[in-house]
Amino acid sequence: MCAVHDQCPAKGLQCCSSGKLWSLRKLQAYLFHVRSLTPVMSERAKLLLSKYYQLQRQAAARCAARTTVRLLESLVRLAQAHSRLMYHKEVTVQDALVAISVMDCSLQGTGRFNVLHSAFPDNADEDYLQQEQKLLQRLDIHF
Repeated sequence: MCAVHDQCPAKGLQCCSSGKLWSLRKLQAYLFHVRSLTPVMSERAKLLLSKYYQLQRQAAARCAARTTVRLLESLVRLAQAHSRLMYHKEVTVQDALVAISVMDCSLQGTGRFNVLHSAFPDNADEDYLQQEQKLLQRLDIHF
């Protein structure tokens, strides 16, 4: 059992690092539990989401109908949802980055990215760090 899931009531689940897949019933139990979590937004995640929102608002090629306050609200909800899924008590920079990545794919339309023809990276942590650095540079944020 990994430390992330030690406190989860669904702790009878196999550890994510064991390599075993969860049964549908165990997965449902985990998702049912994490739905009740209310992670708090960290200052860094808040800064990242607001800078991304400002960049979208200032973009010359922006679609005014899609870059309203609802965009920011959606970013916050996506980051919170990812935070709950990962069993975080606080919305982290990683959660905000995932929300921004999902939103970028959505704003670009369906023609550029096909999830069925994509692959998971061999080293997810390294891939995340590379994406984080690119996004922080793009938003001119220095933590």
